[in-house]
Amino acid sequence: MGAVISPDFCVRPALCNIDDVENSIKDIIILEKIIRLNITLFPISLCEDLMTFIEEKGFYPTDKIFKKQILESECDDIYSVKDLVVALLNIIDRTQELCENNSILGIVYDEKSIKFEPSFSLINSSEIGYCYKKTLANILAVKKTKNQYNALVNPNLYKFKNSIQCNLKNSTIYTQTEEIIDKSLSEKIEINSSVKQYLLTVNTSDMYRKVNCIESLQIVLFCKTLQILKSNGKDTNSLDLDSFILGNKFFDSLFKFQCNPNSKFSEVFLDTAARLLAGFPKNQESAFRVGKETTDPQKQKGNKLAYRTHVTKSKEGLRLMYWKCQYGFIELANVGNKGELEIL
Repeated sequence: MGAVISPDFCVRPALCNIDDVENSIKDIIILEKIIRLNITLFPISLCEDLMTFIEEKGFYPTDKIFKKQILESECDDIYSVKDLVVALLNIIDRTQELCENNSILGIVYDEKSIKFEPSFSLINSSEIGYCYKKTLANILAVKKTKNQYNALVNPNLYKFKNSIQCNLKNSTIYTQTEEIIDKSLSEKIEINSSVKQYLLTVNTSDMYRKVNCIESLQIVLFCKTLQILKSNGKDTNSLDLDSFILGNKFFDSLFKFQCNPNSKFSEVFLDTAARLLAGFPKNQESAFRVGKETTDPQKQKGNKLAYRTHVTKSKEGLRLMYWKCQYGFIELANVGNKGELEIL
């Protein structure tokens, strides 16, 4: 399932409640990093004419738009207004609109026939507005032509409903190669309040199969960890992309022991690593010592101590090696067999 970014998402730090400013900024930072690293684990698109719509409402991303909220929320010592503006402009500049992203030239339909549940007359209080009929129709068109679901990321719309039933009659979808005429299109479209909430819905197993670099691996582990936190009733706002790191040799070590994508132990590895990061380790954590004796000192790197935990307990006896500081911050180092004496 893809994500469609709305104007409301882009201006959320300027219009949300003061106690939500930090989370709205974090959400933008997460999305910008995913886009900047060119991570293609799931499709990301923009609403139709997003920038035009924002400009018409007087919310073009500038320091002035966000400064007041950031100061009042006391986030100015953590986040730079200029960095926030740059991140937003990067998102908009590097992301295509939904139809463009799916080789759709346009969709024509009977304006009077389009119906929504709940109706837009009930959700018309946003300062940005809810001119999303075209985007929702485009989401239906993508589902029809590509069989691809897309969720709308819209924090204001989510306040009223976490999904919208959209019905469209007498439509013609124009692609680069054909015209598709349909008497009736109908689809339930999911609404997410944030990028983080969208990431809670993604299929991490499918995503892991597409991983081809350490950066995309970190995104998948982040998503899986979020989902484990949520399933255990824990706060997901505390988890950021930089809440853990992957060592330089970590990704390569997965291939040596069949933990890489589409391999024998890929699923059990993903679950083991994410549960560890979430604070719910699947197996016991053991100190990784300089020797085999329990009295030997624990390996250390700066203020970090070495640990290991089982990935499998079969004959392979695979272990996940990692460093942990006194505050719980984790650096995943490498995977090895049961006789592995080195942490990288």
